Parts: sequence; C-alpha cells; structure tokens
Amino acid sequence: MAASPVPLRLARAEEREAVFRLRGDEVVARGWRQPHELADGLEYDSYDAEALHVVGVADGRLVATTRVVLPHPDRLLPTEELFGLRIEPFGRVAEGGRLVIAREHRDPRLLTALFGVKWLELRARGYRHYCGNATQAVLARYDLLGFRSEVLGPPARVWGELRVPARLDLTATAREVAAMLANLESSRALAGESNAR
Repeated sequence: MAASPVPLRLARAEEREAVFRLRGDEVVARGWRQPHELADGLEYDSYDAEALHVVGVADGRLVATTRVVLPHPDRLLPTEELFGLRIEPFGRVAEGGRLVIAREHRDPRLLTALFGVKWLELRARGYRHYCGNATQAVLARYDLLGFRSEVLGPPARVWGELRVPARLDLTATAREVAAMLANLESSRALAGESNAR
C-alpha cells in the first residue's frame, strides 16, 4: 500500500488556529461562507473544543485536516443535530467531518490516509461506529475508494448543498479495502513477472 504523501498526526493545541484557518480558507473558496462571516478567517464551531483534530504538515505548513467528534451523553453529534435524528448505537458512534486538503496536496492516498488515522484513533478509544454527512457525489467517490456507507435519512441543505446523513460500515470497508489492496499487489506481482521476461 502506498504511504500517505504527507505525515499525519493529532494536532497540537497551538495548531488549532491553523486548522481553523485552513477550514476557513476552504469554506470561503467553495462559497459556503463569506469572509465577513468568519471571525478572523477561522471556521470553527462549538464541537471543536473537545474534538480530535488530525493534521498533515508539509514543509512546516498545515496542508490537511479532519476532525473526530466523540459522543457525549449530554449532546447530539453534529449530524444528529443537523438532521434531527439519533444514530444507533446511540452514544457509541463517533463523527468525522471538516475534512480539508489544500488544493496543491489533493491526492487519493492522502484522503485515504486521513480516514485511516481517524479509524485508528477511534479504535484506540474503543469506538467501532462512525458517521458523518456528505453529498451523494462525495459518497460515490468514497465508494470508489472502497468506503462502504449507509444513508440514514433524506437530504438537507448543509453548507449550501444537499447532503445526506450516513454511517460508514467499517467492517465492510475494511474487507473492501483489503481486497482492493490484495488485487493491487497481485497486479504488481504479475507486472513484475511480465517485465522480468
């Protein structure tokens, strides 16, 4: 499997502002917010203080980020709140979102690695269930990468576009990605044999 093109890790406290600035740049570039709607160009919400933030840093600059919101007994997850639902098993589902990769670093390997780090962080904390919201087009792209998801309800307008609540089937995704990697390794082995002749 190809490694991430950018080293990934959990954000340090002093990097949070850079996380929120990268997110702010993205929401303005996509037209989801106007610059004057973001305090100091930062995009954040009430979930960010307790969320885990995964970052990728290249040449000393933050170029990728995503967050994980862990369940809390007194609060719904962001997608539950936005779509007016409860995602089962309630209290044992974590949410991923706010994924941003700087344009010059967009690469499917980095996207997959960001999901991988989120999965490892969830597993390390005892979570097996993961949810979020996305457009149908984004879910279709994730499907091509082996991510298997289940749509949990009708679409709603979020960030100026129609998105659906979804739960990632981590077991099916792990099986699918493992099969894709095995096929890739088989193809590489065959290509190596062919080139050796």
